[in-house]
Amino acid sequence: MNDKKKGIIKRSLTSLFDVRRWVAWDILVGSGKNIISMAKDMFTMPKKKPATKETFEQAVKRLNLTEEEIVQRMQVHLHLTIVYLFMAFALFIYLVYSLVKSHFLASFVCTILDILVFVYALRTHLIYIQMKHRKMCHTFQEWFDFTFKAKVEK
Repeated sequence: MNDKKKGIIKRSLTSLFDVRRWVAWDILVGSGKNIISMAKDMFTMPKKKPATKETFEQAVKRLNLTEEEIVQRMQVHLHLTIVYLFMAFALFIYLVYSLVKSHFLASFVCTILDILVFVYALRTHLIYIQMKHRKMCHTFQEWFDFTFKAKVEK
């Protein structure tokens, strides 16, 4: 055989039996490195940021907000809270249905989604309460009192 035919046969055989390309070795290694770095980031303590407490008035001034914009944002956050709570309720109904029908994988996924949507509802409601009472950094007890008790003393 001449050298040209040997080159074609060699290239054909190496491409035919190139296991590294079959399994996308470079992509697997890159994905593994990304997963390791994300896991390290999850379990390392974040660097402490300086504890600067900003008042509501300072935040309004920094963001150049008018009173109309604040009222509009309050309405948006209240509507978002209602939408999120409706979605959480619908997901909860589907969760119960999937448990009754013994669809355990669907119920597991639905539980995770339900928790996530409910947390979004709590977050947007907290932002709404902060704008309504013109106070930043509410504690959980203050938020609970503002939300579920009729009258709160200031």
